[in-house]
Amino acid sequence: MSTKTMHFTHYVVQSGDTLTAIANMFGTTIDQLVKWNNISNPNLINTGQKLIVNESDTPHDTFYTVKSGDTLTAIAHRFGTTIEQLVKWNGIPDPDLIKVAQRLIVAKSVPVQA
Repeated sequence: MSTKTMHFTHYVVQSGDTLTAIANMFGTTIDQLVKWNNISNPNLINTGQKLIVNESDTPHDTFYTVKSGDTLTAIAHRFGTTIEQLVKWNGIPDPDLIKVAQRLIVAKSVPVQA
């Protein structure tokens, strides 16, 4: 019997999130989110709920390009992560200094034996 390693990216639902917004954020579809997470009612997700937002046979990162007015705090909140994690993933020397058009890793996949 062989095992297969799948790589999942998770996102924790924030207040005000919708599946449409989450799908757009991670470049996927509502139908795919529903399937990956066995969601019975796509109009009902809960703050704090942990969702699979990407599934792949290979490791993958999710990127975000900094826009004018962005802060690490806002980006961390938007993607359900922490400032500390963004700093670590992106090797940011000064968390108070990010630049417009800077490309940041905002989520990383986690390997799971299937």
